[in-house]
Amino acid sequence: MVAERDIQEQNNHDLNERLDFIGLNEERCSYLQEHQDLVQKLLPEILEVFYSHIGEWPKLDEFFQKSQEKKNAAKNAQERHWKNISSGVFDEAYLQSSLRIGHTHNRIGLEPRWYIGGYAILTSRLATSIIEYYMDNPRLLKKKKKSFLGAVDALIRAVFLDMDLAISTYISAKDADYAAFLEQITDDFDKNITGFLKDLSTSSGDLVRETCE
Repeated sequence: MVAERDIQEQNNHDLNERLDFIGLNEERCSYLQEHQDLVQKLLPEILEVFYSHIGEWPKLDEFFQKSQEKKNAAKNAQERHWKNISSGVFDEAYLQSSLRIGHTHNRIGLEPRWYIGGYAILTSRLATSIIEYYMDNPRLLKKKKKSFLGAVDALIRAVFLDMDLAISTYISAKDADYAAFLEQITDDFDKNITGFLKDLSTSSGDLVRETCE
């Protein structure tokens, strides 16, 4: 229990350090929060286009085992996570969501290049859609120019934070898996060599006895 609490405290410390370094302060987060409803309105169509694009890449589509149900579940999970990002609230719940993504990608074998590429597509489309929204509303743009620019700026920072967390977790999980794999190999080798030496000792004893007779 103490160990789990220590890990949680370390994770929270690491998150706060990341937030400070990347500059996701209270003001920038407030700009994201102002645009949360707009982002949530844009997300469904953007994700629909994105998952259609994934379907054109067999290497990615095979992760869903050609199941529309699994693809829909992944899309819904993505939508929930992006809503978390757009909320501008980077707390324990957000952190756990990002960590789960990293562990899931390691479990299914999704390489970071696909994750980074996917985020590039989603972020580009989302930022472009926000810009188009303001360009179509020049009076609103004039009135909320600072908030609009702040939201785009904060969105980019938030996306890179999210990639950092997920990819760092992916690498740590893969390293842990590799360490466990090496430990298993070592254990198997120890068992095999012990069995071999035991058999060799028995055979040598039998040979000595036969020779003496």
